[in-house]
Amino acid sequence: MLLMHPNSAIRITAINVPSTARYILMQAHSHFHNVTLSYDINPVEDRFVTGRNLGLLVENRETNNTKPLFLKYEANGNNSISILIFSHIISYKDPIPGACNVEFSVELAPYLHTRFNNYSITVEHQPALSPYPKRSSRPSCENEFLEYELYHSYLSPMEFTEELYFQKILQMSDLETAREIGREIRLFGFAPKTRSKFANYPGIGQVFSVVVTSKLSNVSSVYVPAASYGCDPVLEECQTINTPFSKSLAAASFMIGLFLAFFGHSYFKLELFFMGFLALALTSFVIVSRESALEIESVTLVAAFSGIIGGGIWLAVWYIRAEPALSVLVPTILLGFLSACCVYYVPLNFEYLVSDFNFWASFISCMLFLPVLLIVISWQANIIACAVIGSYLILAPIGHYLGSSIAYILLNILRRATIPSYGHVVLDPPFHYYDQIMIGIWIALAFLAATFQFLREWKNPLFPNVNPLPHLPWFKPRRGLPRLQSQFPMPFSRERASGETTPLIGSLPSPFSASRDKSYFSSL
Repeated sequence: MLLMHPNSAIRITAINVPSTARYILMQAHSHFHNVTLSYDINPVEDRFVTGRNLGLLVENRETNNTKPLFLKYEANGNNSISILIFSHIISYKDPIPGACNVEFSVELAPYLHTRFNNYSITVEHQPALSPYPKRSSRPSCENEFLEYELYHSYLSPMEFTEELYFQKILQMSDLETAREIGREIRLFGFAPKTRSKFANYPGIGQVFSVVVTSKLSNVSSVYVPAASYGCDPVLEECQTINTPFSKSLAAASFMIGLFLAFFGHSYFKLELFFMGFLALALTSFVIVSRESALEIESVTLVAAFSGIIGGGIWLAVWYIRAEPALSVLVPTILLGFLSACCVYYVPLNFEYLVSDFNFWASFISCMLFLPVLLIVISWQANIIACAVIGSYLILAPIGHYLGSSIAYILLNILRRATIPSYGHVVLDPPFHYYDQIMIGIWIALAFLAATFQFLREWKNPLFPNVNPLPHLPWFKPRRGLPRLQSQFPMPFSRERASGETTPLIGSLPSPFSASRDKSYFSSL
C-alpha cells in the first residue's frame, strides 16, 4: 500500500518474474477516488483504464522484470489517497482472464466493470482465453472448455474504513479465499452471460470476484475483484432516509406500527382504517410505479391518498356488514403478504423463479396460505396480524438507521413488482449481526404485543357493536357475536303467545339474552 498525492504518477514494474509466467496481472485499488492505470506514461487511447479497481496484463519478456505500468491520480484538491498495489502470475497453464475482450477499451481486460442505480448493481466481465502451450498459436475464443464462477461478499453495513475495504479486496482476489468467504451466485438468467445484476443495498458494500476454470486442466484464474457501496460515500448519499419527506414517512411507519402492535384490536374501527390504508396504498404504489414516470416521492403521495380512500372503504364495509370473518380478511391477507415476503427474502436460486408468471403464481399461493388457515379464528387472527405487521412497521425504519437490511424484506418484493426484468437480479441479501439482532427483536416484539392484546381483550367483547345505517330499509342492525353464539336467528320467537307448542323451558331466560349480549359487547 502506498500514498499518492494529487496530480502525481508512479511507475510500477514487476521484478524476479519466473519463467513459467506468461503474464503478470498488475492490480491497483483505491477506496473512493478514481485513478488511471496505463501502459504509457502519457495515456494513449485503448491502452489505459480509469476507475477504483483496476488491473492490466503485462506480458513476460523472459527477463528479470516486465515492462512498466504507470499509475496516475488527478484531483483538484490537496487530499492524498491510499492505493493498494499487488500482482498475480498467469502461467502458461492458466486461463487468461479478459483476453477475449470485445467490449472494453483495453485489448486484454482482466478487470470488472461495475455501475449502480437505486435498485441494482451491474457487474460485467469479458470472456477469458483457454490456456495454450508456449510458442503455440492463439486458440479461438469460441470454446466450451471454460467455466465461470461468480462470487460476492458483503462488507459491514455503513462502515467505510479503508482497512476493511482493502482487506476484503485482498481476500476476494485469492482463489481459495474467494471460494471460502464468498457466496457463489447462480449464472442462469443473465443476458449476456458476462453481465450480472445484484440487488442494491445502499451503504452495505459488496465485493465481486469472477473465477474462470479450464475444464481440461482443472486450473483456475481470478479476475481483478471490484467493489461497490451502491452509493457515493463521498457525497454522503448512502443514507436513504435523509430528506424531510423520507423522515416523515419513517416516523409515520413507526407511529402506525406502534398503534397496531399494542392497541390495534382495542380500537377495532381505527385498525380497519389503517389496514385498508396499507392494502390499497401498496397496491396503488405498484400500479402507479409501473404505469407512470413519476418520481418516487410523487408516487408515494399518490399511494398515500389512495390508501386514505382504501381505509375509508374498508371501514364502511364493517358498518355495512359487520361480519368479523369478512372484516379481518384484509389484516390476514396483509399478514400472509408479509410472510411471503419473508419466504422470498431468502435467496432462492431457482431458474423457475426468473419468469415473472412463475414467481407471482408461487408468491400468491404462499401469501394465501395464512389467510386460509386463520380465517376460522377471526379474533385471534386479527390480534396476531396486528402484532406482526405493527412490529415490522416499528422496526423497519429503526433497522435502517442501525444498518440492518430488514426493510428490504418488503422493498425487494416491491422492486420485483415495479421494475421490469427485476427477476434477473440476484436477491442474495446480507445477514450481518445487525440483521440477526433485528429479526430476533421482531419475533420478541410481535410475541409481546400479541400477548399484551390477548390479555387486554380477554374479558372484552370479541368485536364491537355496530348499528349499520338503520335508516336504510335493506340494512339490518347487526351485533358482534359472543363466543359460541350462532349467527343464525332463533327458530322460535320469545314473544310468541304461550300454548300447546310452547316449549316447557320457554320461560327460562336464554343464555344469549340481551343482558348477556350487553356484557360481551360495547361500542368503541
